[in-house]
Amino acid sequence: MDSVEAVNFIAKQKLREFFELSALASNTNDTVVDSLLRDQLLSYFPKKDTTEIFSLLRELRSKKVTFTSVSKFAILPKDSITPDSIKRIAYTINYFNSDKKLIETNNHVGVFVLKQEPIKFQREFKFYFRTLRKIAEISVFNIFNRSKIS
Repeated sequence: MDSVEAVNFIAKQKLREFFELSALASNTNDTVVDSLLRDQLLSYFPKKDTTEIFSLLRELRSKKVTFTSVSKFAILPKDSITPDSIKRIAYTINYFNSDKKLIETNNHVGVFVLKQEPIKFQREFKFYFRTLRKIAEISVFNIFNRSKIS
């Protein structure tokens, strides 16, 4: 696996983890579990920005979302700045209820950063999202048509 494939794999995996944890956090009534999940969700953002996370949790709770899946994923080309790797991603997220019936499909564009932060090893990186915003459907189709979808 080359470095581009590794970055794609890591970004898609982190996106899945984030939305799965969000679905869990939006459906728990246990305050201890809720607190642990929210702390874990905050770790996906650099400055513990609660605005985006809490609005997503409210949306998932109001729609009674129990499961999520990422159905389309593309890292947008020519979008990196060194020494940190800053990339924009286009993705489609599916929301499902407790019976695993599709509630809604939303297109998003997000920004993530791979920041070189050697702690124990020379080539150690910190991964975090800057934003995960919904966008209009028409622009997502254009993005997916121009980019490699996985």
